[in-house]
Amino acid sequence: MFRSNVLARPLIAALWMYLLSIGGTFNGVLLLEIQRVTLALMVLLVAGWLLLRWRKRWYWHRTVLDVVTLLWVFAIVVSLLANQAIWRRSVVGIWYVMLYIGVWYILHDVVANRAVTREKIIDGLLIGSVLVILFGYLQTIFWLRDNLPLFRAGLLGIGLPRPGSLIGNPNALGGLLLMLLPLAAGRYLMVRRRFERILLSVYVVSVVFLLFLTFSRGAWLGSAAGLFIFGWLFLVHEDLLSVGALRLWWRGQTARIRALVSVFLTIFTITLAGGILLFMRSFAFSGRGLGLRTGIYQAAVDLFSERPIVGSGLFTFGRGLARMQSMPPETPHSHAHSIPLNVGVELGVIGLVVLGLTIVVLLRAMRRNWLQVGDDRRLLFVATFAAVVGFGTHQLVDIPAMMPVIALVGLVVLAVATMPLDVTRLTGQRVPLHSSILVVGWGVLLVFGFRDHLRYNDYLSVMQVAADSENFRQGAENLQPLIDADPSFAIYYLQQGMLYGLAADEGDETALQSGIVSLENFVALEPTYAVGRVNLAALYRQAGRDDDALSLMQDVVNDAPDAWSLAYQLGRYAESLGETQIARSAYQHMLRIRPDTFLLPGWGETFEADEFADDALQRSAAAETVRLLDDGQIVAANMLWRSSGESQQSSRRRYVIDVLLTLALGNREDAVTALDNLSLLTEGEESAWLHLGQARLASFDGDFARAASEIEQARSALVLKPFENDYATGDNLTLLQFLRLGISRQFLPQVGYITADPILLHLLENES
Repeated sequence: MFRSNVLARPLIAALWMYLLSIGGTFNGVLLLEIQRVTLALMVLLVAGWLLLRWRKRWYWHRTVLDVVTLLWVFAIVVSLLANQAIWRRSVVGIWYVMLYIGVWYILHDVVANRAVTREKIIDGLLIGSVLVILFGYLQTIFWLRDNLPLFRAGLLGIGLPRPGSLIGNPNALGGLLLMLLPLAAGRYLMVRRRFERILLSVYVVSVVFLLFLTFSRGAWLGSAAGLFIFGWLFLVHEDLLSVGALRLWWRGQTARIRALVSVFLTIFTITLAGGILLFMRSFAFSGRGLGLRTGIYQAAVDLFSERPIVGSGLFTFGRGLARMQSMPPETPHSHAHSIPLNVGVELGVIGLVVLGLTIVVLLRAMRRNWLQVGDDRRLLFVATFAAVVGFGTHQLVDIPAMMPVIALVGLVVLAVATMPLDVTRLTGQRVPLHSSILVVGWGVLLVFGFRDHLRYNDYLSVMQVAADSENFRQGAENLQPLIDADPSFAIYYLQQGMLYGLAADEGDETALQSGIVSLENFVALEPTYAVGRVNLAALYRQAGRDDDALSLMQDVVNDAPDAWSLAYQLGRYAESLGETQIARSAYQHMLRIRPDTFLLPGWGETFEADEFADDALQRSAAAETVRLLDDGQIVAANMLWRSSGESQQSSRRRYVIDVLLTLALGNREDAVTALDNLSLLTEGEESAWLHLGQARLASFDGDFARAASEIEQARSALVLKPFENDYATGDNLTLLQFLRLGISRQFLPQVGYITADPILLHLLENES
């Protein structure tokens, strides 16, 4: 594995180390400095490849994907022509498709011309991944360090750390590890030196345990499929597929080998049984239910049914999902979490047919290699075939390949598994045509990459200056040249509208009108995202266009029906305009979504509270306890709370309720204990809960000055800074839908979007 007589392995390992640590991750896509290095590296690699093939007089060869590549291009072009209104979004996806096609042909070229072997490529990948594995374990250690005190105090249930390592996402890390596992196991079987086997044994065990810690069920499923193929092909290779052959082999082994095999099979069986049990039970865990995927899958089916032949266009699934799911509170996603569903939505039946043909071509290529390869190299194909199957299985239930580095690893492993052993040279007129298309294609790819990089540089410079200076109007104006140069790129309008809106919040009337124009442009290009329309409605209202604001908010609440805060704002709009029926309906909708919002201060001022009383609404025990305490029913509140399951949960709200009750009952010692537990759970904005609890304790002690100070700090903790995140996963809109950094705050201050717990707001409002 570690031969020093060639530079191929260390060079390939260094390239993989860069791609896996920063270059091919979303950090590499989004961060300008890394983009710059990656593009420069691409130029060097392409130039070096062209120079090498010119000096060595390499031949061009056919690849197994020549025909299907043309079919993919056809499917993408047809879908693009049928969806010209969103061409700018599709261009983002097309650039990456071109990149992967270009990498495929370069990789095939260097292997076919014997510049590098398949083994060196795999070894380089395994070595380059060591840093990712190490950082995964470092993250686990830090997680344990931070959470062990909470475990000991009983404040946190036992769970897995779900490291993302340098990849940044547990599911994507799992997508890498499931390919490394069979590759490392295969190389273990191929090497003979004891030192190499020890290293690879440690490598395999490290990958297995880290894969478990990711809690990526899709990766677990993919690894199970890959290991099944690995075991089956290994038995075929060793001619041990029959019971008789296995018995004969067993009889020929030493007692030591039998013992080792028995121990391994026992551990494997126990691990497999435990894994299956955990896999099945995991769907009952909080935040891990089937609904998180099935909702996206159903949306994909619905979107496919709308345009079944040509699809909605490459890289547009997220746009359609925003219309099918309530955003907020749902997370904007850029893919359907299943390759067939994603291809069906974006490229229609044409794309699905090409996908099916691609799978058939690849399977036939792997079968041909398996039949032709000699016994001395078969183990390499056992490993790569297993990695391909694992990778493909994972893409059926998730798409970690949306991250470039995972796509590249999968592409490289696929190439190693399917590149013909008996390559066919191109001859005649095909040679200049082939070379021209590939060289020109790489040239176009790099030119567009650098052009986009320069625009992104200008964009980030403008945004950074606006954030540092808080001169939002000037920042918005500085975005205009970028918009003029790329008027179809919707995200620039949204960011400009946010900047103008922040300026308008400070009283700039001209910025108000400009913000309306910017957001209208965004909504025209991307009408499915509630974020743009909510902000536009807020600016309409500020500009006195009340009817427009009300109408737009009604549409938003219909499209984001699970966002109780937006229903609340609609009620406030309607109530201020005397539209009592609309307001009543909005408040009732709000209460159905979040029954605890009956505690929100200041809503329904023109209505009697009894109008909204509904025994069917399942208010939380915490909210009912607070209501009883407000009414002075301390004993009833205590009985309700102690008999509820919420009083046993480890949450900030639980410990504050404990403080309120114990102080109301005159028990200061238990209140202090609750506050100590609360302090272990609290950080950042969540400190509002802690300040509230400390204020109540200070009032109990008669220190009213400190109580007032604590309440002020609690309220201050809830005030968002101009660019601070208010919709936890909302910035996925900019990051994943448009591959741009942007303002983390999704809603303008004028919207009044509520991020805090209604119980917390109620308690703070009632503090003197």
